[in-house]
Amino acid sequence: MYWADPIKAGSAGGYDYAIVRLVDAQDSIALVAHSGTQTAPRRPYQAMNVDVFGGASGWRRGIVSGALSQLGDSQRQWLSCWQFAPSFLLQDGDSGSLALGVTAPYQYRVFGHFVAGCGVPKQGFAHQYVQDLRSCLADGLESDINI
Repeated sequence: MYWADPIKAGSAGGYDYAIVRLVDAQDSIALVAHSGTQTAPRRPYQAMNVDVFGGASGWRRGIVSGALSQLGDSQRQWLSCWQFAPSFLLQDGDSGSLALGVTAPYQYRVFGHFVAGCGVPKQGFAHQYVQDLRSCLADGLESDINI
């Protein structure tokens, strides 16, 4: 298993992922058809339709818009995230959920995975963040996995 947690990076920020290598054929999971990773966020930013799969909430359709170079709280700072909307689609237990493009020209492109949200306690995430997978790969994850 390979993993990274931005809690170790302090105020510099970092990436948040866990990769599990399945060694038993009975441990297989469904493959996700995709056409590679989406280009890392850069100007001009535009809203793009995505589906988020997995986690506690199941399938959710929304948009990613804007790009945040760094965000977080006093314990964790995440680098290179997209903002996922509308509010309150995702919840605790959805961390790691895959975000996949829906419409051309980014249909089937992997945007990244849900890492964090913020909002009023016990009311859900008013803001939700998907960490950019291409940025994670470029920062060293690419040596551990093949997309």
